[in-house]
Amino acid sequence: IRHYSNIGLITNELTTPGGFRLFDEKKTISKIALIKKLSAQGKSLDEIKKQGETESTVKDILIVDDDIEVSDLIKDLLNGKINANIRVAFDGFLAGRMLDEAVPDLMILDLHLPGVDGFKICRSTRDDPHFSSTKILVVTGYDSSESQEKIASCGADAYLTKPFETSELMNVIGKLLE
Repeated sequence: IRHYSNIGLITNELTTPGGFRLFDEKKTISKIALIKKLSAQGKSLDEIKKQGETESTVKDILIVDDDIEVSDLIKDLLNGKINANIRVAFDGFLAGRMLDEAVPDLMILDLHLPGVDGFKICRSTRDDPHFSSTKILVVTGYDSSESQEKIASCGADAYLTKPFETSELMNVIGKLLE
């Protein structure tokens, strides 16, 4: 932690009167996990630091939906309104590969996908410490009390049912990215 702090990859939350740095445990563990993951992908500490600097201003959003019209609508709504790198996956397998490439700030996830279903993606993302800071918004056309319970048990931060109001979608996204 001291090394990563000295080179600017991890920032401390407070400094004691004696000059000791204090770190937020959850943020620090998440950041170290991300550093390890990116290092395993062959990135240098300088590359990781540069990526971290751009991540603070540019959000990374992953849209996972097999309905091209819905994906395009969400992408169009976000373009120009949020400073974000927006990636789209049309099935669960591609979503998994994209999650290996970068940790999104927000994943907008449909539940019924070809390949790996959205419930499994949500659950595995929540169980992986690399994604502890990733917010998950489930967007589904299947609204039932059973689905709501299953969505909550998978660890989603919020959910909307299709069809949704665009203003409602933008409000939820805004709250999740704060």
